[in-house]
Amino acid sequence: MLKFLPIILYPEIHYHLGFIYPLYFRRLPEIIADCPYRVNINKKSSIPILLIIKDAHKFPILLNQIIVTILSKNINFQREIRLNLSLQDKYFSKIITLEIPNIDVSQTADVSVTFYITRIKDSKEFIITNDNLPGLHNELKIFLSRESIPILHDWYAGEPHFHSNFTEDQVEFGADIKSTVQLSMRMDIDWLFVTDHSYDLDDEEDNYMRNSPELPKWQTLKQTIKNIQTNEKFPVLYGEELSCGNSHNKNIHLLIINNKDFIKGFGDSAERWFHNTPTLPLTKACKMINENALIISAHTFEHFHNPIQNILLRRGSWTEKDIVENNIQYLQIINRSSRLAIAKAKRKWIKLLLKGYRIVILAGNDAHGYFNIKREVGIPFVSLFASSSQIFGYFKTYFKSDKKITSENFINEFKKNRIIVSNGPFAIFTINDNEIGAVTKHSDNYVCKIEALSSNEFGHITKILVYSGNKKGNKEKHERSWKISNYKFYESISLLNNNQSYFRVEIYTDKDKFCWTNPIWIENA
Repeated sequence: MLKFLPIILYPEIHYHLGFIYPLYFRRLPEIIADCPYRVNINKKSSIPILLIIKDAHKFPILLNQIIVTILSKNINFQREIRLNLSLQDKYFSKIITLEIPNIDVSQTADVSVTFYITRIKDSKEFIITNDNLPGLHNELKIFLSRESIPILHDWYAGEPHFHSNFTEDQVEFGADIKSTVQLSMRMDIDWLFVTDHSYDLDDEEDNYMRNSPELPKWQTLKQTIKNIQTNEKFPVLYGEELSCGNSHNKNIHLLIINNKDFIKGFGDSAERWFHNTPTLPLTKACKMINENALIISAHTFEHFHNPIQNILLRRGSWTEKDIVENNIQYLQIINRSSRLAIAKAKRKWIKLLLKGYRIVILAGNDAHGYFNIKREVGIPFVSLFASSSQIFGYFKTYFKSDKKITSENFINEFKKNRIIVSNGPFAIFTINDNEIGAVTKHSDNYVCKIEALSSNEFGHITKILVYSGNKKGNKEKHERSWKISNYKFYESISLLNNNQSYFRVEIYTDKDKFCWTNPIWIENA
């Protein structure tokens, strides 16, 4: 099956239609410098810089040297690094770690990476700053944190929706998994799901224009992750982002983690003009998933207003019927930095809770690399643009484990549902000593214990809110709230039984950060 038209929006700059070339086409490989939006420098006073060179097999180059400049109020650092690399591979990456002495306080720094390259074909020399994506070249900003993220012992923060370089087609690609794991460890990220598109994982390894029934990319993905699990001792789990059909026969995406077998889905892949009917319905897909896997609705309730997405790709949105009839317990309701999208998804989640469904929310970023800046296609064949909308690890999902998490015990521990979502601060609570995700018995009084943490990086905690819901009502009740200005909070309170079905907690800070817990449910309520 051949792929004809690029209509998904990420910057592969070499795809063209016959003699029709995009305005951003360059006879050079994609050359990109990236770095985490934040790193923990408490233990390692260094900054990791990721270099990515893609498609050098088409346009071989010599990477002669780079000059890295890092500037802040009290950092004035520049380093020239001779590399002298002849690059002719499809994908190359390298992490350069720069030791920065005497970083005494947390601060934001500007990072600039200048590449000095020579195109082998004609010996022409180029100087490139940060990337060679036409119209971009954005400066990188990194927060150097002297503190770890606020978190308690036995809790683990991670990224549940990430695309690696196994997601690769006419217009998009991600970062390699090994580099992503190494950067994650500097970002206080403890685990990672690799969720590449099903319509990319069924391609030939060296030709994304053709599918392969032997699924070599899927097999290589699994082996790559197995090797990283062994060598890095980091809980990274393989998965796929499956394109399947919702109740309106529109394409939606389902994250499938740790399933033994690959499930095909290419309805919205743009592989053939107007052949955009879902490959299989969600109901059928769910029956093909084994018990040891996790299934998560991706970017749940997000609506596509782009006619390319709606008409040509036949993309739809998750509905209540899709979730309820297929017993989807985990919903990724946070997918990007959009207050409006997050608020809408939250309201729909609460609506499900009030109807009695025990739904657990997750937060992720759908990042294709994007450790610092999201670089993508603005208008296909015309322009590119950059944003900070979906940065790797910005929104995190936390869960508690009674054991040190490994790739082997991960699924069992995760399914205990002691899960919260946050973009900085941390909050947990108990009801009659039952933890988040649990079902507790009816009681005349409920003892509610709340604990919250933040830091200078994420701001003073300003609001703590306890909510409850009742299946017989259509609105949550505001049980208790506090207004404070502190980095720590602990309170134990008593709540009367008013036929509540569940309780949950939210906290907010003065730096516009938040944490939401999942509920504790009341038995038979």
